[in-house]
Amino acid sequence: MQRKYYQWTDDELSLLTRLYPTADKRFLIANLRNRKWSAIQKKAQKLELAREIEKYNDMSELLKETVEAYYWLGFLMADGSFTKNRISLAISGDDLDHLKRFREFVKSTNTLSKVGNNYYRLKCTDGSIVRALREKFNIHNNKTHNPCTLSGISNPDLMFALFIGFFDGDGSLYKNKKWNSFSLYIVGHPAWLENFQSFGEFLQQYLSKSLKCRHCWIANKTTSVPQNPEKKTYRLAHFSITNRQFIEAIKRRADELGLPYLQRKLGVLQER
Repeated sequence: MQRKYYQWTDDELSLLTRLYPTADKRFLIANLRNRKWSAIQKKAQKLELAREIEKYNDMSELLKETVEAYYWLGFLMADGSFTKNRISLAISGDDLDHLKRFREFVKSTNTLSKVGNNYYRLKCTDGSIVRALREKFNIHNNKTHNPCTLSGISNPDLMFALFIGFFDGDGSLYKNKKWNSFSLYIVGHPAWLENFQSFGEFLQQYLSKSLKCRHCWIANKTTSVPQNPEKKTYRLAHFSITNRQFIEAIKRRADELGLPYLQRKLGVLQER
């Protein structure tokens, strides 16, 4: 016999929202017309609800004024996604250890789920922490078109850590073997140009007032994105540093602060 499907009523949705985090499983089933537990979990997931007994995160680390917290915030601003109660971070399988490092930082035991052929995602739910982060940095659901606000960061070391995290998420380090030179490069939506300019001005003051090497502009670029491997032409904001001494100074300061940067990026730079 086919199981009858019940439309969710407003009263049921209200009960689920209020009691799903802590109520006994049998109580919820009994008061939601004996729905299957899997159906209740599916609806709760759509509402971004989490069971307290299943929430093994300490995302409060991200609210602390530490260089590691700001490094991961920069990484999340580049590669993460935010909803009302949840942070999600997806990383290529080549950087899976880095995702595990983030999971360790937020003290999560959540499963790393595989997405596509070679991507892995971690989801962490904590409504109060996520809301505090969104308010602190003006983080939107669609942060690609709505840049985060960085003007409230007054500590230079924290701003630098955030830049390194953002670079690890959205940037690249290219080497010209012929000239033994390097280019640090970040691209993003044109709406991020002002933040890119702020990064450049900050780094100039923080590391080297004498080396004039920052450069920001908007131009078309033919590239692919993780969501679509087919190359297309996009209008993007560009940020570039081509002075090797400046890039070496960036890596040196990142090492001094003990930032957990990706070895395949700054880690490949060997100072002369």
